[in-house]
Amino acid sequence: MSRTALAGRLAGIGVLVVLAVALAVLGRDFLAWRGETEHADVGIARYSRTPVGDPTTWLPTALSRDLLAASDDVRFQRALQGVQRLRVEGGPTDRFDPPALDLARLELTFDEIAEGSGPAAIRSRARQMHALLLLQQLVLQSGSGSASAALDRTITELQRAVALDPGNTEAQQDLESLLIIYKPIATEIAGERAYQRTNKGNIGAAGGTPGATGETGGF
Repeated sequence: MSRTALAGRLAGIGVLVVLAVALAVLGRDFLAWRGETEHADVGIARYSRTPVGDPTTWLPTALSRDLLAASDDVRFQRALQGVQRLRVEGGPTDRFDPPALDLARLELTFDEIAEGSGPAAIRSRARQMHALLLLQQLVLQSGSGSASAALDRTITELQRAVALDPGNTEAQQDLESLLIIYKPIATEIAGERAYQRTNKGNIGAAGGTPGATGETGGF
């Protein structure tokens, strides 16, 4: 065997070894990320302050996260953890009344994830969370005067979430609940508008005063 052929064969073997090692490292990091997803769910449910989405990997965490397309998952989990943190840190424990700026930042984060190019399931959940935080933000801003507008926008967002992932049963349940709430409000608003139109019509028809004409006024 010539030296050229031997060198070529050794180079081929070297490439195969490198590929095998790379696949082994990626496989190990894949398992680490899969375990981190379950760990993050537990941490979020328990209101953990420890940042989620930071498993022990052989490759640099950011690199393995990008290679395994876990960036959107981590961003969503951290945003969800942020919501949980607001629940325990902001305001009375019997109601969700967080600082408006913190709420707006999280709402924007969920909206960006939902508009991104990640998996449909993640984008659907992000759209669902954006809808719920949007409702909270609109209620805080408008008080009791614009419940209909807040519900309109939230229902539209939840419909988009369901369209992204028809398997998102939580979004379907939230949408169904809001539609049940919205129906009596919409009926009441429609009745008020009809009453206002009727009153304006009556005022227009009977609101004038008889005028004096030249035919009846002369001597």
